[in-house]
Amino acid sequence: MSDDPPGLEEALKKIFPEADWQLCVLHAVRDSLNQVRKSDREGVAQALKAVYRAETIAEAGKGLQNLQATWGKKYPKVVER
Repeated sequence: MSDDPPGLEEALKKIFPEADWQLCVLHAVRDSLNQVRKSDREGVAQALKAVYRAETIAEAGKGLQNLQATWGKKYPKVVER
């Protein structure tokens, strides 16, 4: 996990090509919310919380479906991430 400093992912992939890359949840959420209008941030934040705070894969799936249904058309890049 990382907070995504420039070039780090590329450097690690050269050394560990099979490694998975994951951003720190806090930094990923902050970055996502910076791409959302201020008036929508609270709603998007709540929808994101339902995904990353889920205790089961099923709960996370339901949260992701809700995120996609509610915000997917308006913020497709945020939802995709």
